[in-house]
Amino acid sequence: MTDLSRRDFLKNAGILGLSVSIFVPNGLTKAAKRLTGSAGDFSPNAFINIAPDNTVTVYMKHLEMGQGVYNGLSTIIAEELEVDLNKIKVANAPANAKLYNNLFWGPTQGTGGSTAIANSWMQLRNAGATARELLIHAAAKKWKTPVGHLKAENGQVINWKSRKSIDYGELVDIAKTLPMPKKVKLKEKKDFKVLGKEGSRIDGRSKTDGSAMFSMDVRRPNRATAVEARPDRFGATVRSFNDKKARAIKGVVGVYQIPTGIAVVANDYWSAIKGRDALEVKWNESKAMKKSSKEIVSDYKKLINKPGAKVQKLGKDVKSEMKKASKTIDATYVVPYLAHAPLESLNCTMEYNKEGGVDVWTGSQIPTLDHNFTAKTLGLDPKKVKINTTIAGGSFGRRANPVSDFVVETAEILKRAKGLKRPIHLIRTKEDDIRGGYYRPIYVHNVKVGLDEN
Repeated sequence: MTDLSRRDFLKNAGILGLSVSIFVPNGLTKAAKRLTGSAGDFSPNAFINIAPDNTVTVYMKHLEMGQGVYNGLSTIIAEELEVDLNKIKVANAPANAKLYNNLFWGPTQGTGGSTAIANSWMQLRNAGATARELLIHAAAKKWKTPVGHLKAENGQVINWKSRKSIDYGELVDIAKTLPMPKKVKLKEKKDFKVLGKEGSRIDGRSKTDGSAMFSMDVRRPNRATAVEARPDRFGATVRSFNDKKARAIKGVVGVYQIPTGIAVVANDYWSAIKGRDALEVKWNESKAMKKSSKEIVSDYKKLINKPGAKVQKLGKDVKSEMKKASKTIDATYVVPYLAHAPLESLNCTMEYNKEGGVDVWTGSQIPTLDHNFTAKTLGLDPKKVKINTTIAGGSFGRRANPVSDFVVETAEILKRAKGLKRPIHLIRTKEDDIRGGYYRPIYVHNVKVGLDEN
């Protein structure tokens, strides 16, 4: 889309006013401070924390899954806050739809549909500019100097007349006592120093040297690894199973039936796999989907010939105009089911905490769903569920399914294995997900085109 067409689209969809006007209100600032930083830090909103040691932390409401939001969203903050992009630290925001909702989706925190930059653009510019203005006013108060004599630059407030300067970290105590500005001035495009410029990604080094923390890297003390035997057909259920041989495998500590299959829990991944291989399961396929892709496509092609819903009618009457055509084209296009196949296998770690709640570690693409489904599955108050979002090794939509499938499976296993008193790390193998996951759906399109002599 061009800038103009995108703007027109957003305006017509009733989105543009929302994305430009929404910012973290003063009423949420206290809640934001409870979620970010320590008592001595400066957290003017839910997205920025500045510590006395000059550390600037940006809280990400969107999942980094290889598409670059760590860098892109941090760049927006760095520009308005006037800090070096490479000195910003990134932390994933907690699951909190009130503070971190996707402005294009309504009261839901999540990443998808290429919305991360678009819905965060004005929100984060305002966040950065607000912090910048508060720091400038803090310096003016400290130095007893007119605000007009001061500017922010490279993590400092500078008196452009005297050339006196002070680090942001030295101003946090004063800045956090100042009232929120009602309106802030955003930088003009001609003054951008970071946005639109080439540079290295701030997460590039950690992803290269292996220090980046994916959910597969989470190692909770005394964790147990779980894998699940699932039916070969969608809709099939467990008829009966024999776990005697599975339990005899060294390292296996539990076998549990859950709604989607049979889970094998072991001290390590390989023991869990061997335990699963030793299971004897009989499946009830009475309600299972048994059609092949070929049969499904055939059904779709039959549906093409039936009247569909009319969305909009423009121009001349198609049927009469087609009769005048000197050449016609009639073509059918079939797009098959496709596995998303993210590089990092789907996995989730979950454990009960001392407060009677649970902590969850996963590459959460829609924290609101993962949070709510975990609470519902375990029968907990949502306030007792904490989602720790890690970066994800790809997704392509797979981690954004509507039922939080692998997260719920982890909760189901944790609930049944409560007596083990161990964290559960569920891993879906590549075979598991490709044979029985969520897919990009089949589409069958038919188009009839009439061309005149020109």
